[in-house]
Amino acid sequence: RRWRHDGPSMLSCTRALLDFTVRETVVEHTGAAVRRARAVGLVGDAERVRGVRVAAPDGTESELSADFVVDASGRGSRIETWLAELGITGVRTRTVDSGLVNATRVYRTPAGAEQFPLTVVQADPYAAAPGRSAMLMPVEGDRWMVSLAGTRGGEPPADPDGFLAYALGLPDPIVGRLAAGAEPLTEVHLSRSTSNVRRHLEKADRWPEGFVALGDAVATFNPAYGQGMSVAALGARLLGEEAGRAGVSAPGLARR
Repeated sequence: RRWRHDGPSMLSCTRALLDFTVRETVVEHTGAAVRRARAVGLVGDAERVRGVRVAAPDGTESELSADFVVDASGRGSRIETWLAELGITGVRTRTVDSGLVNATRVYRTPAGAEQFPLTVVQADPYAAAPGRSAMLMPVEGDRWMVSLAGTRGGEPPADPDGFLAYALGLPDPIVGRLAAGAEPLTEVHLSRSTSNVRRHLEKADRWPEGFVALGDAVATFNPAYGQGMSVAALGARLLGEEAGRAGVSAPGLARR
């Protein structure tokens, strides 16, 4: 369906630009420092977390002491393993996986099409077939990000010719036609990381003071809708309010 009236306005950009902007804003306004390292474990015991073990790019490990540790490491968090190393078990995990697969390719915006709006071809919920959809999203640098999505049996392919044929074969081929007239800047990137996962950390047999998890480390969502970022932002705001009210060393803060 093509709408006859303008809908809500939105700003669109790549995840890389969004992450960079958020990181730079946090550093500018809080004095926080960014360190290139990978978290490999927690320092402490089942009663209290006192820091994080980190590995530098060269593999050298060290310990960072902290009054309060937040696991915001995302979908790939190893929080269950880290808790088990402290003797904490009982975390339950629930997964809902629709089998959705995303394929994305970036194109240069053709001359004269700089103002072309975000365009979406939705899957038909009434069709007796796997869901298939497409989206063309303008992003920074005069580029288009074209993403195709399909459920089990209707997954988009990773090869360039198949990618374009998939888009052209949708009930409305507009995204495919636009992509066919644009210069590709990347290869096709395929992602199967679309499952929804909830880690029931509240079911753990106990919980250490000085440690909390936020965002995708607790619950991951299909990334297409931005729900994960919204949940993470709301969680961070709530944590800030609670920490500001009682202080990061307040007993029970991690369980609120």
